[in-house]
This record gives sequence, C-alpha cells and structure tokens, in this order.
Amino acid sequence: NVAGVAASTWACQDVIYQYNEVMNTHGTADGQSFDNDGACRRCIFQYNYSHDNNGGFYLNCSLSSCKVYDGICRYNISQNDRSGIFDHRAASYNTQIYNNTIYTRSWLTVPLFRTDTSSKAGTATFSNNIFYNMGGAIGGTFGSFTWRNNVFYGNFSATPTDSNKLTSDPKLYNPGSGGNGRTTVDGYKLTTGSPCLGSGVLISNNGGKDYWGNAVSS
Repeated sequence: NVAGVAASTWACQDVIYQYNEVMNTHGTADGQSFDNDGACRRCIFQYNYSHDNNGGFYLNCSLSSCKVYDGICRYNISQNDRSGIFDHRAASYNTQIYNNTIYTRSWLTVPLFRTDTSSKAGTATFSNNIFYNMGGAIGGTFGSFTWRNNVFYGNFSATPTDSNKLTSDPKLYNPGSGGNGRTTVDGYKLTTGSPCLGSGVLISNNGGKDYWGNAVSS
C-alpha cells in the first residue's frame, strides 16, 4: 500500500485509538503510525507507543472536500520515528496535540514536520510536549500553529515561538531505552528535580491521567 498507515480513521466521529503499540510501518507516501483522516470529527489518539516508523508519528490528513475537525493527540510516546514527527494538512482545524513525549536518537535527523510545503498548515495547538532530540539539528519553519509550554531539548537550530518553552534537560529516567512492548517505556518518566514538573499549562477535559495512569490535573 503506497500510503500505508498502521491505524487510520476515515469519515468518523468520536473514535478513540488507545493502548496500542505501532512499529516498523512503511509507505512510500505516508507510513505513519496514526492518521486522523478525511471528514473526521473529535477523534482521539492517546496512550499509544509509536517507534521506528518510517513515515513518522501522527498525520492529520484532509482535503477541502474532506475537512477534519477537533482531533486530539495526547499522552503518547514516539521513539525514533522517521521522515517527520507530524504531518498536519491545511483543511484540518482545531487539533489539540499535548502531553506527548518525542525522542529521536543520535544517528537520525527527523524534523518536527514532514518537509513538503503542506505538512504544517491548518490550525493546531501544541502544549506540554517534550521534544528530546539527540539527532541532527532541527530548525526551519514550524507553521502558524500555537505553541504553549513545550520542551525543546537537544539539537535544535531553531524552535517554534513559545513564550513559556523550556530548553533545559527534562531529566527523563532513561530516554531512548524503549524496546518492543508498551511496558518497556518507563525510561520516559520524569525524575525528581525535572524542570517539567509543574511547568505545563492546564488543559480542560484532558482525559485525567497520563500514559502510566497517574492522575493529571485539569
């Protein structure tokens, strides 16, 4: 399948994808773990572990004839996904992407968005995400999205405009140590003294718990 994606919606409302592991997805056009696709509304992707997927982590795919509204991507872990972490298309509106942890290892160079010109359009808000990049420098342009309280740690030549961003070490327990299986990612927990603790923006209707089931305030 040229545009292979592991888990994809189409013309759906209120679908939830959760507690999945996706790895080693290939596709000459897409190849992501997750795709919130045409004519969807209020679909949620949460508590998933994505790793080593050639096309990246999360796609919001839309056309002017198949608009996408109010997608949510939260409490996911992406490790060593390729090509571009996100792909967000122009007719996708009010996407909320928050409380995700994105890790890239040293020998990869993975931009935040796929490199074609339409991969960072539409409207979305990125909040409380940790971008931990040990690979090649990330820079360039980041679309006209809203960025709030995100962490950009590692090799960045430029970062999005985010007045409350952090650039210090988030002090994860053992980043990059995830293997095969959803229970192998405890290395992404925050340790004592992490600057991320208490630094996020409050988000209403946020699902109430993180990847490991810990309570998250509203």
